[in-house]
Amino acid sequence: MKGKVFPVSMAVLWGIVFSQAMHSVTLGVCMGLAMGTAFGLFDSGRGENEDEERRRIKMKELIAYCGLDCESCEARTATVRNDDALREKVAALWSELNGVEITSEMINCVGCRIDGAKTPYCESLCPIRQCALGKKLETCGSCAEHMTCEKLGMILKNNGEARRNLGV
Repeated sequence: MKGKVFPVSMAVLWGIVFSQAMHSVTLGVCMGLAMGTAFGLFDSGRGENEDEERRRIKMKELIAYCGLDCESCEARTATVRNDDALREKVAALWSELNGVEITSEMINCVGCRIDGAKTPYCESLCPIRQCALGKKLETCGSCAEHMTCEKLGMILKNNGEARRNLGV
């Protein structure tokens, strides 16, 4: 029965049934409400599904300005889990990929669009983030120039998930 939503008026119907057996309408309605709540049958009044809504909002916040998914970034995972071994692994990989020295101390980031720690690149060097912040955009997907943007072009060209996340 979990997941089914009935209006609170069902408690009144259950109350009538219980009141016949208990000879008390008030007690019957209370029993109806208690049983409906215990079995998760009533709409809490908080919307469709509050947990799903929170997850959707969190996911939306974890989409970077460019459309990449910060939640799947190992730098974010290392930060959230305080995992020094993963920081070292990410630093070594990024150093190799970028041809510069990146230390494990630099691998601290909670996400590009969330207040908190950022890698040095994300904090002040990423041209996409700097542009979006300057234009006060939620993401690059809301920029009129996103399809012709040189900064964003490589990501849009090579990452279908980023395109979908931006809605382009």
